[in-house]
Amino acid sequence: MQDKKFVFVITYGRSGSTLLNGILNSIPGYRILGENNNMFPMIKKTYMMACEALGANVQMETEFGLLGSRNSWYNPQTLSGIKQVFRDFMGGFLDPDDKYSTVGFKEIRYQNMQDLEGFLIWLNLLTDCKFIFLTRSLEDTCKSMWHANNPKCKQQLGGFEMRMKQFMRSNSFIPMVHLDYSDMVDCNLAELYLFLDAEYDDAACDRVKKVLTKKHSY
Repeated sequence: MQDKKFVFVITYGRSGSTLLNGILNSIPGYRILGENNNMFPMIKKTYMMACEALGANVQMETEFGLLGSRNSWYNPQTLSGIKQVFRDFMGGFLDPDDKYSTVGFKEIRYQNMQDLEGFLIWLNLLTDCKFIFLTRSLEDTCKSMWHANNPKCKQQLGGFEMRMKQFMRSNSFIPMVHLDYSDMVDCNLAELYLFLDAEYDDAACDRVKKVLTKKHSY
């Protein structure tokens, strides 16, 4: 399996995230999927259990003089080896046919996640990924679909935006860019493409314009 690059979209519902997926997938070699019901925090728990078990087994082998034995299931692994196993799993899960150089997904269920910041830091440490934080005018968003029935929509989504902007300021070592829905509509994407190390030439603009002519939501 080729060593993939990872891009993840962080946002809330009705922000234009499906449109952003279409734009990203117009970049050659990209496969950015939709929501997965926030399944990857569960993968983080398994990863942490594997690392903890490795540490416990190393201590046991040292204590009982079993170094190099085959008694421990984790014996062949190292911390870097565990990281690579989980990185390969994530790449294989997102691209089982191994056709794409850059993979990822969008998720709109992050705003209620208590340890979101810790999860995003772990995800970056595991995959060396890049994050795109997508927003939209809260006035427009809160009129759309299910948000229209939530009197606290602006308060909740506004709080989430502030939380993510604080995360960006506090973790400048993590590659992350802020994109607004209006940037997509206006084809103001040069900064995004530069962030992704993708060329924003005439051919790229033409591909984006084709994406914008298609309906990307319901």
